[in-house]
Order: sequence, then C-alpha cells, then structure tokens
Amino acid sequence: MRTINLGQFRRRNSRVPRAVAAPDAALGWRLDLTRREDIHLLPGGGDHGRCEGIEDASITENGLTMFARVDNRDNWLGTHDAWVDCSISLPVYRMETREEDGPTRTGELSCNRDETFELPPNLRSLHIDVTTFDRRSRVFTGAGSDRFFDVKSEGRSLIFRPRPPRDL
Repeated sequence: MRTINLGQFRRRNSRVPRAVAAPDAALGWRLDLTRREDIHLLPGGGDHGRCEGIEDASITENGLTMFARVDNRDNWLGTHDAWVDCSISLPVYRMETREEDGPTRTGELSCNRDETFELPPNLRSLHIDVTTFDRRSRVFTGAGSDRFFDVKSEGRSLIFRPRPPRDL
C-alpha cells in the first residue's frame, strides 16, 4: 500500500477532478486492480470541502481520476474559495524480471540419432556452446547449423540433429 498526498483542492461550488498516476510508475510500480476495494481517499484539513470519490471507469494499472467537492465560504465579508486537502491510499505491485541460468547439460552427442532437450517454461533466451570432435567451438542463441549437426527448436524442445560426414 502506498499513500500519496494529493495536495489542496480549492474552488467555489465545484467538483474538482485530479488525475493520480501510479506511484513510481517509472520504476515498474502499478496499481493492483485485484484489490480495488483497498483504494481509499483520506481527508486532511479543509474548510467547506471534502474528498468525495473516485471515477470507477478511470481506474487502470497506470492510475485513476479522483475528485473532491468544494462549496462556497460565503459570509458577510464576501465569497471565498472553499478548500480541502486530500490523500489517497493505493494498493500497488511491481513485477521484477529475474534472469537466471537454466539447467546445463553436458555430454557427448551421438552422430547417428537426434538428441532432444526440453526447454523450461518462460524461457527468454538460449546460449548454446558446442565443441565439435575436431575441437571447433560454436555458439548458438537459437536454431542454427554446422557442417556436422543442425539445431532446431520445436515447441518447448530443442533438437540436435546430426549430419554425419560423408567421408567417414
């Protein structure tokens, strides 16, 4: 939960709207729309004003529009703006992207049958480092070919398909 001071709303006989952005949106914070019931206006001081409501249709994960109501402060000295200070309490969350190495697999590949490796869900990138029997090193970041094998991706599987040399 984050509480934001929205400052002062000042006017006469008016409904005063104010856009409220998700706090620290540039850092990845968003409003938690599954907890809309936890959004609350918090009145501060004021004179003939009140923190009145939130436009339901305006609520998105990036922010919302709230409004205050201010009335007249008329007296024998004249008319004056009414005012109210408002704050808002918002449920927020932040998604963090975490990169970590997946399982590694080392060993020898057969030159006469395919080898299949299951890929983990939510995989963002691949780094495949292969050293061939003739000591050449190859790096792939996805599908690719060498004169002795092909690397193919099918669904959530990575397939090494040998291409035996014709001169053996």
